Amino acid sequence: MRDQDAQELDQFRRRAAEAQDRLTKLRRMLRDITHRVDVSPETLRGAITRLEDERDKLALDTESMVYRKKAIEDAIAEITAKSAEAMKKDRVAVELDKLIQSREVELKRMQQLAAEKNVSQADVEATEARVGEARVRLWERQEVVNRTAGGDVLADLNKELAMLSINSFESEHRLQRLKIAVADYSKAVDQIDELENAQAAKAAAQQAALEAENHMAEHLRSLRQLQPPTINLHARPQPQPQPQPQQ
Repeated sequence: MRDQDAQELDQFRRRAAEAQDRLTKLRRMLRDITHRVDVSPETLRGAITRLEDERDKLALDTESMVYRKKAIEDAIAEITAKSAEAMKKDRVAVELDKLIQSREVELKRMQQLAAEKNVSQADVEATEARVGEARVRLWERQEVVNRTAGGDVLADLNKELAMLSINSFESEHRLQRLKIAVADYSKAVDQIDELENAQAAKAAAQQAALEAENHMAEHLRSLRQLQPPTINLHARPQPQPQPQPQQ
């Protein structure tokens, strides 16, 4: 009985050791794939779900950024074109443009005369100042026309477009990283199922080994309580001698 119990216990312990080895290999493989320390099935499945949810949300946000960026670029182009058209029709702007052209022609003439030593440098500088003054007046008028054409929001749109370009680039980079992470985790799905099976096999083998140990201990206690048989020897009664008849 002891030999049979010992063989059964060794068998269950061997199964438990094999299950532990398989479990260790699977955990090492999952750590290499997921780059996580905790590779329990519950943790990994939760991580996969979170990664997929984050990937989907980020994909939607990135797509929304692309459409918003296109809309802002179209709005800026439309306002710019509308402002340019309004400048062509604005009488003040038209006259200021003519004044600039006239003063630029005068400036070229003064520069030529200065090269011929016919006018002083001060006269050339005064002419340059008048050209600059006319340009400033045209720029001021352009701001007024731009505000009328919607240019008051142009600065805000340009600022938002710059920030949106930065955020879009960052979002695209994060989305690529998430796609790679989800792809890596998808390779671990089958191993997660195997890990659960290995854990169940290990638990079953350990429980069987524990029951075998208890069974063996119970047998040993029973054997110790057995008493060797007692043999009682009783003397066989001797026959009594018969009296001899007298001669």
